[in-house]
Amino acid sequence: MLLAGCGRNSVREASGTGTYFDTVIDIRIYDTEADKLLQACFDECARLEDILSAHQESSELFAVNHRTEQTITVSEDLAACIEQGLLYGDLSDGAFDITILPLRELWDFESEDPSVPKQEAIEDALANVDYRKVHLNGTTLTFDDPSTQIDLGGIAKGYISARLKEYLQSQGCTSALINLGGNVSAIGTKPDGSKWVVGIQEPYADRGTVFDTLE
Repeated sequence: MLLAGCGRNSVREASGTGTYFDTVIDIRIYDTEADKLLQACFDECARLEDILSAHQESSELFAVNHRTEQTITVSEDLAACIEQGLLYGDLSDGAFDITILPLRELWDFESEDPSVPKQEAIEDALANVDYRKVHLNGTTLTFDDPSTQIDLGGIAKGYISARLKEYLQSQGCTSALINLGGNVSAIGTKPDGSKWVVGIQEPYADRGTVFDTLE
């Protein structure tokens, strides 16, 4: 974590990187209390990872996926993220499906020697993938199928990035850039008044190949 500034009441820059959600994140804040806000953001990342991670055994979502009852009460954070996931399932007619975990686990993306699973295994796992078998009413979560498991990896970083932005704005911060593995939220402008510039990854190209930029 790098901190720089001058003057007790002047705007300070605080920037830092960390590894959460299996990716490197970067946060840059300009504020009179920048160092304190930065630490609070990293603390919030750790707290939400312990709620939303499907693979961290201490997480709330891990417990949900290994439930013994099909109707359970979940935290407001988990409910809010699942609610967004179900919404995008509807909007995409199932192309985005948060119940993908049984299928995703067939590919061991973290392995040194990953391999494509057999078609029969894929078809068996697909039988357990259907977001329409998950129902949310407030913080009450109900599953139609005990085999259904949720993976929020496709939405959690975007959700958390938005949450960090809301927090910083609530604290009066007017200049910050939040990058959670490519899920970017910006607040205001740079301290000199210029706009933040965000690059868009070229699809199917090497990582870091920029297709275009947005201000």
